[in-house]
Amino acid sequence: METLTLRPFQSSVMARNFAVTAEIEREDWVIRVHYRVRGAALELLIPERNNSPVYQDGLYQHTCVEFFVMGKSKSYLEWNFSPSYDWALFAFDDYRKKSGQSLDLQRPAHLIEYALLSKDSLDILLSVDLTKFQRFLGLGKQSSLRIGVSSVLESREGQLSYWALWHPEERADFHREENFSLVL
Repeated sequence: METLTLRPFQSSVMARNFAVTAEIEREDWVIRVHYRVRGAALELLIPERNNSPVYQDGLYQHTCVEFFVMGKSKSYLEWNFSPSYDWALFAFDDYRKKSGQSLDLQRPAHLIEYALLSKDSLDILLSVDLTKFQRFLGLGKQSSLRIGVSSVLESREGQLSYWALWHPEERADFHREENFSLVL
């Protein structure tokens, strides 16, 4: 299991009041990620749990965690997971170039095992099964995966804070290849 520390994009009150980590493990084509947000979690705007989770675009505009995976090619997948259990999945052929390939992105290949909120933490544990995406990612039987993890935190006042392994530019951009820094 790898534990990664995410860094805030810019210094802010939120950046000083929180710490975000992701613990990642791989078993065959299934990746499990445990995101931990430590700090005054009750100050975050957290959506109510949806008992019938659905695909929802725009989750990145609110509190969510994001998971990126790239194989041998420049193609990559991006998942967004909300504490509400809603989710989104996007496929890209290259940097921010949405894929034209026919992939079943509406049928979940993931499971949000839990999203727990307490006064000083938000924990989200999820698993992603990459089996049906092996061809798209150019993966062979023993291929390595390049992983990126990130998070968006929204305060109750509507302030957003962006967290990733690395911020290479003047604006937050989780799609940069440099953020796919963990190899599993």
